[in-house]
Amino acid sequence: MQHARGMSLGELLKKKADEGVAVRVMLWDDETSLPLIKNKGANLNKGGPRIPWHDSHACVIGEAACDVLTNFEQRWTKQCDPSLLVPSSTLVNLVPQVNSNTSIENNNWKVQVYRSIDHASVDDLCGNFNAERSIHEAYVEAIRHAEKFIYIENQYFIGGCQWWEKDKNVGCTNLIPIEIALKVVSKIKAKERFAVYIVIPMWPEGVAESESVQDILYWTRETVAMMYRLIGEAIKESGEIGHPRDYLNFFCLANREHKGKGEYLPLDSPHPETDYWNAQKNRRFMVYVHSKLMIGSANINQRSMDGKRDTEIAIGCFQIQDEVEKQMNLSDVHAYRMSLCNEEIVDMEGVHLVSYPMRITQEG
Repeated sequence: MQHARGMSLGELLKKKADEGVAVRVMLWDDETSLPLIKNKGANLNKGGPRIPWHDSHACVIGEAACDVLTNFEQRWTKQCDPSLLVPSSTLVNLVPQVNSNTSIENNNWKVQVYRSIDHASVDDLCGNFNAERSIHEAYVEAIRHAEKFIYIENQYFIGGCQWWEKDKNVGCTNLIPIEIALKVVSKIKAKERFAVYIVIPMWPEGVAESESVQDILYWTRETVAMMYRLIGEAIKESGEIGHPRDYLNFFCLANREHKGKGEYLPLDSPHPETDYWNAQKNRRFMVYVHSKLMIGSANINQRSMDGKRDTEIAIGCFQIQDEVEKQMNLSDVHAYRMSLCNEEIVDMEGVHLVSYPMRITQEG
């Protein structure tokens, strides 16, 4: 921060506190914090577990990669010294010509780069807008065009506070959850089969009992409850027999590890009856879902979708298919989606796909 230059950390924290900012000091749970927290916490001598991790990544090549480069150049020019930037026009053969024999051409890949970004990060926003929310717009567009199902993996799932039963004014107004719910409602009214599968972590990164994590869990619950309520009402109005989970399901990933040959044996043991001790004894832990599908950096929450808060980038992909290819499910997009399902349901040893821990009634 420009105004913080020359200030010590203590001076900066005091200044921000005087300005009304809530300042909290977080102590890392390690040996160096022992005199303050009176708890040795986790260390190698006491053994694992380290939290398992699930993520997704992509490599962008071809014309879409130029958009990623443009994004980098725009941000660098705004926030760093432009004279240090190598002009892309001087890079020879930056975009190789794609011939008809390449797998890219044969598979008819279409890739679009999306962003959440505002004028604080770049100057050259299209149409002289103050912010770009194309990630949010792309999610909404994809949901509205979904024909049979929706599959989402994300680290967070919060939005549509305008339709929550409580705290309608918290500002989490992105439309993704409500668009999904309304898509399901429209399919129920049309008497068409439709399914939504959403995979999120059991709790967000951090200490589950902490105030910040509990707030996120509460907002997630309000989001999920709102969606199930709308779907439950639609089922009731249709006169059909059904349950909201016939259409919408939230899942988490969890694992149970078996003791392996040659496994490291810790020299010490965690304090009995603690979460650390229980996790080690039962060898069970949630798999932290960090992926964002569509693929990118954007979480499904207001910070990532707003456009004027966190700066994010993502890509959306699809492949043009003829009728034969559609019937035979030959696309790489389909193969990738199936590999995810296979990984989470079949292939990952010890990993279980479990329902999100929330009771859903027939009314939602």
